[in-house]
Amino acid sequence: PRFALLRASATDLPLQDGCADVTLCWGVLHHVDEPERAFAELVRVTRPGGTLLVYVYPESLDPRRNLNFYTRGLPMNRNREILDQLSDGLDEWHEVDGFFAQLLGNGMSMSFKQSKAWQKFQWFDGITPRYHWSLEKRLAGLAERNGLSLASYRPGCFVLRRAAQP
Repeated sequence: PRFALLRASATDLPLQDGCADVTLCWGVLHHVDEPERAFAELVRVTRPGGTLLVYVYPESLDPRRNLNFYTRGLPMNRNREILDQLSDGLDEWHEVDGFFAQLLGNGMSMSFKQSKAWQKFQWFDGITPRYHWSLEKRLAGLAERNGLSLASYRPGCFVLRRAAQP
């Protein structure tokens, strides 16, 4: 019956223990400076018997980390220039030779989008953050250490249940 969105530090949520029936962390945990601490905060605010919905980059997107490592020390405007040039260049190449342009895009785990603006936003979001952790393989163990069970899983998508208190 109640729903609230909150913008706060992932490692210091201004919420009471166990106040949420469902906690959603979608596409954020892999960009947080201390992902284990942020995950523990998600668990803390989820009530016993509650559910956590978590998306982290699937392992198939690990090749993005190489470009992230290169761009993270650059000024944001330089990152935008690089991604604009890369996106525009691959789009032009895609028109001439879609097969090889797609191979290169796949090698960087970057897909072509219908809208240039959406493509550039997705690429910028996937490459430029300061942190770019590979958490998919670690998340099940992290969940278990925090008293959660895995209810379902698809690449990068986790539905986790917090044990109900006896």
